[in-house]
Amino acid sequence: MLILPSVGLEHFSAKRLRLAFDKMRQQRPGAVWVLKSLLYYFHERAWLKIPYGRRRPSSARRVRPEPG
Repeated sequence: MLILPSVGLEHFSAKRLRLAFDKMRQQRPGAVWVLKSLLYYFHERAWLKIPYGRRRPSSARRVRPEPG
């Protein structure tokens, strides 16, 4: 079962996604491979909990100990 991360696809039903894939397959066959690769990439990142962007928070976001 494919679990989609929050990339804006969670509101699509399986039927709508299938129709979109069929339409895309007819118009641009190579685009289906690209989209499936991107979905797999985002799914793997979410499943493996790989962080996006920086690994450390910026200095303004770090928790600083209060004096005294």
